[in-house]
Amino acid sequence: MRWGVGSLDCLRADLEELGARRALVLTTRSLARSVAPMVEAALGAICVGSCAGLAAHVPASGVAAATDAVAAADADAIVSVGGGSVIDAAKAVLVAAAAGGRRLRHAAVPTTLSGSEYSHFYGVTEDSFKQSFIEADSVPEIVVLDPMATESTPIDLWNGSGMKALDHAVEAVRAPGERPIGDPLALIGIREVATALEWSAVSGSSEARLQAQIGAWHCYFAPANATLGLSHRIGHILGGTYGVPHAATSSITLPAV
Repeated sequence: MRWGVGSLDCLRADLEELGARRALVLTTRSLARSVAPMVEAALGAICVGSCAGLAAHVPASGVAAATDAVAAADADAIVSVGGGSVIDAAKAVLVAAAAGGRRLRHAAVPTTLSGSEYSHFYGVTEDSFKQSFIEADSVPEIVVLDPMATESTPIDLWNGSGMKALDHAVEAVRAPGERPIGDPLALIGIREVATALEWSAVSGSSEARLQAQIGAWHCYFAPANATLGLSHRIGHILGGTYGVPHAATSSITLPAV
């Protein structure tokens, strides 16, 4: 984990420490014009290009195209730059590459508060059906929380992803059983995210966004020990079937369930 303004500067060294020498950036078309160039600059000579066709809700076709791009670039590492859909897609690419005999290192540079970078869950959509997967080895080995990478994230998307972070925490705390580490951190995360979302909406400062990022980390600190409930399950169905962003579904379903 790296966090703080300028933490992207450590990305190349961290990947090289894992043995990576050829890193491919995976992102969206919009982020390819804003945040991705910043990440590519941080990677320097080990960056072998980017694949910018990833879309919301992780279409299977996008995963296949990104997997092909990894092979074409002879990459040994991927850097996912974006929100939950991009990071989920990178997990699917990593699993697909491993099935073909190629082991990839994975670093994530999140631009929202969705929390996908901390979990071993991911979903892929095909024929309007989103299928969930659980792969322990898909969790990014490096996560960089640099608020500078979130500056171009629209405020509506930022706030909506904050609701998803709160959804993680509330469902975890309300799940049966007790988690002596996860539950207290989730409660801390709820307070941090709620405060930071209001602060960042007013000031837009990097300090406010960093607090929101760390709060979202606390909200979803131990995904393997948390049981997500109906809010997330309904959100996955609505998202994959109708293309509704999870940020919106969490805002609608969490209060009701």
